[in-house]
Amino acid sequence: MTCLEALKTPLQDGRLEIVKSRRELLIREAIGWGGTMDEPQTHVVDVLPNGLRACLDKPGKEVERTPRTNPHDMTPYVGSSDVPLTFDQVWLLLSKVELEGGFDDLKSVLVLVYRNAYLLDHAEVDGHLRYRPVPNIEDCIDSLETRIGHALKPLGLRGMLHFLNLLGWNEDVKYHTVDSNPVFDATHKFKTGRVNTLLTCVRVPFQVSSLVKHILEKRDSPKEIDLSKVYGAMQSFSNMRGVCVPTNKQLLEWFPEYIYRTPRMRTL
Repeated sequence: MTCLEALKTPLQDGRLEIVKSRRELLIREAIGWGGTMDEPQTHVVDVLPNGLRACLDKPGKEVERTPRTNPHDMTPYVGSSDVPLTFDQVWLLLSKVELEGGFDDLKSVLVLVYRNAYLLDHAEVDGHLRYRPVPNIEDCIDSLETRIGHALKPLGLRGMLHFLNLLGWNEDVKYHTVDSNPVFDATHKFKTGRVNTLLTCVRVPFQVSSLVKHILEKRDSPKEIDLSKVYGAMQSFSNMRGVCVPTNKQLLEWFPEYIYRTPRMRTL
């Protein structure tokens, strides 16, 4: 089975109860972990086939941040905690996939990130929810790893997907914990946290790579270059206070081979 077949994904529209319940499970698990400023703890979430560990260190740096503290903040990393990835570094690495493997490979990788945002490739392992794609998607990841994994050094593709899972997990703990309980309501909106964070990791690399591709195609006709592609993303960052989330319409236009709308689903 090809990646194109394995990664067919219905558009994730609306408030999905199964996704919310999975996020609540992860939040409760993290809240229950130990770790203080005096006695920090490393929680090993997974060990990848190449031996790299996917970890959440507790507490993280926001525990003592003022004026608003985040008592359950953690530091996510895969491999070593010595060089934690920032958001711009994640976007840069994902953008390199197009340079190394081409636009089709980038789209496959970003669909994997989209699925990760909604926990579609997670399953129960020893009583815990973990990133566990089914065999045909694992085969797709292996194939992509061979072609473009080096572009995502030092993590590789699988390591990056695990890191994004941890990143989204910590964002949910940050934005959906009230009195040590998970909360999704009008104030703590469904997409805030994990979903918006990982969808931003879809939109930014896609639009930057699209702009580069567009500029190269128009290099002999520079007056035809359309810079609105990047300014739209910048406006979204401004409006949404640090996230840049694609609309459902954009997702359907950008990934028509992969993402599809089910009957009676509204496009936003």
